[in-house]
Amino acid sequence: MVRDNYPLKSIKDVGGLFKSVWKLKVGAVDDRKYSLDEIEHGILRKRGDPRIHTAIVCASISCPDLSIEAYKPETLDDQLDRQMRRFLANPNKGMRINANTKSPKIFLSPIFDWFADDFKSSGGVLKFIKPYVLPKYRHALENPQHRVLYMDYNWSINGS
Repeated sequence: MVRDNYPLKSIKDVGGLFKSVWKLKVGAVDDRKYSLDEIEHGILRKRGDPRIHTAIVCASISCPDLSIEAYKPETLDDQLDRQMRRFLANPNKGMRINANTKSPKIFLSPIFDWFADDFKSSGGVLKFIKPYVLPKYRHALENPQHRVLYMDYNWSINGS
């Protein structure tokens, strides 16, 4: 989609003023065409695995990084774990902690806010992400003094 519409400033530029990029039919399975919304919300999120949010990529700077390998059924669980760890280890995209202030803060990707309901069955976002963050940051997730804030999302295309 990006390649076909390049150059772009943002993925949101695809589709124009009256049709959202997320609503465009972009792929087909068995002659049925799907939009990005249908794939994300109608198929992937319904599976109940919040790790999917680090595997689907919208070509924006703040998106999780694209995996270097294709997702395969036999390795999917490990691949999703790696993607979640990789995303959370990136302080510009996934998570960063500012503990050196009077009011310590945990900054998370707004993806965790937008899809907070997907993490509820696991006890919430902080509980869910704890096993995936670097060990030196796990204590911060349990500290009630750490205020959770969400980073700004940069929709600019992540390529040059």
